[in-house]
Amino acid sequence: EKPLARMTAREIKIAVAKRYGEVATDPKGKFNFPVGRRFAESVGYSRQLLDKIPPSLWESFTGAGNPQPYIDITSGETVLDLGCGAGLDLYLYAQATGPEGRVYGLDLSEEMVAKAKHNMEMLNAKNVEFLCAPADNIPLPDKSVDIVTTNGIYNLSPDKGAIIGEV
Repeated sequence: EKPLARMTAREIKIAVAKRYGEVATDPKGKFNFPVGRRFAESVGYSRQLLDKIPPSLWESFTGAGNPQPYIDITSGETVLDLGCGAGLDLYLYAQATGPEGRVYGLDLSEEMVAKAKHNMEMLNAKNVEFLCAPADNIPLPDKSVDIVTTNGIYNLSPDKGAIIGEV
């Protein structure tokens, strides 16, 4: 594989999408970063929470932390989760916004979007929509969301300024 320092922005996005697609389809594979329940617990998700939800929500978890204690979501709000992965945070946001709210899950990996969509359907989370796109080109109208979250994808982007500009 080509060293990261020699990759173009487009090549980095393709490599990231491919790697996280592998996490979605084979979460027990060999990765050079932590994946799964043990990691989710280590960054602050409670054992009680993880016991209550299907393993398919946490088995592909690769976030950088647990944003839940720091986000105040009100019923009826619209939330955008950049890098939604398999949907662990997405599901919690869907519960917090209630049926009057809307949650968008955006991910660069088609496989992660498919897994998150399956998870939300299985959990009957009807207020969630999915976007397969890079975080630096969000396919939503300006000012259409109340809260934007990200749990670990910012550091994977070759153009962090573009993400900030989108948000």
